[in-house]
Amino acid sequence: MALKNCCAFTGHRKIEDQPDYALLRDTLENLIENGVDTFYCGMARGFDMIAAEEVLKLKEIHPQIKLVACVSCPEQDKYFSAEEKRRYIEIIDSSDDLKVVSWRYFKGAMLKRNDYMVDKCGYLIAYMRRESGGTAYTVRYARKKKRKIFIV
Repeated sequence: MALKNCCAFTGHRKIEDQPDYALLRDTLENLIENGVDTFYCGMARGFDMIAAEEVLKLKEIHPQIKLVACVSCPEQDKYFSAEEKRRYIEIIDSSDDLKVVSWRYFKGAMLKRNDYMVDKCGYLIAYMRRESGGTAYTVRYARKKKRKIFIV
């Protein structure tokens, strides 16, 4: 059952155009003001880490909120650049909890992680610019599960 006080993130790894940071922050602030206190992040490159960093900034103003880092498997960062790995580790170290969805990589591990987050949350914030790939899959899954979706 989805929790009304939880929100997940999904988004493209490659940022094709800049996300609307003001809209992302306003959406987060509005959710927090309406009782959302837990944010699930899939820790992928691109939008996931951008969203996680925004939540960590907001924790300074709203110390009651929590960030849960959800990784598909322990080696999720295997192909990250040195800078991406640095950010990844920093976010995980700053998170309130770490959820490892599978203890080894398999085809579909990322989608299983995304399903896990949607199943835990009543809200989804998405950076989606095309109707294909993992982000589009996750948005479709969230629609099927009747989650409230915000596109930024």
